[in-house]
Amino acid sequence: CDTPVDLTVADPPRRPAPVPERAAAPAAPAPPQARTAAALHRHFNQQILAADAEEILAMVHAHGASMNEVNLATAVHRVGKMGKKAPDAVAALPGWEHLLRLVSDRVVEFGAQGLSNILWGAAMIRVPPSHPSLAVLTAACLARIDTFSPQALTNTAWAIATLHLPCSPLIAAIEAACLRELPQFNQQDLANTAWAMASLG
Repeated sequence: CDTPVDLTVADPPRRPAPVPERAAAPAAPAPPQARTAAALHRHFNQQILAADAEEILAMVHAHGASMNEVNLATAVHRVGKMGKKAPDAVAALPGWEHLLRLVSDRVVEFGAQGLSNILWGAAMIRVPPSHPSLAVLTAACLARIDTFSPQALTNTAWAIATLHLPCSPLIAAIEAACLRELPQFNQQDLANTAWAMASLG
């Protein structure tokens, strides 16, 4: 007799269960020491921006070793801004010379903006051209001149002209950098740089 045919319908093959997507691992938090240092530097900057010149200099004298380059450049810039109307009085404050020595000793830490802000502050206080810190700062500017923005170039040129600094190599480098960056200059940058270059002859 004929062999019976199995008419049982087989179950359809099961589709594999989808594999849930693995969530991206969260970014590793900064080490506690790094978080603490960043918070400390922000705290210093907030205090510097809220203090008067004498308080800033006292703060730098007490905590300068723990401050970063932004804190120190901000301190010089703020003290210079406050000393605009009475530069001799500010220059005579305890701590001003210490601040200048500190930025000179740590000059390798500063970028273009920090260096230009420091020179601008020094010019507001009318630091004598023979002051040792100025030679250190202008040498650092010359070494980093290719990284200077239009505003940093303008501030540096203005500071050199205001202080009557004898630094021909830096002046020539600033002139060349200004020509390269000329399309990026705004009207204020152009006016200030033109005045500085005219003053320098």
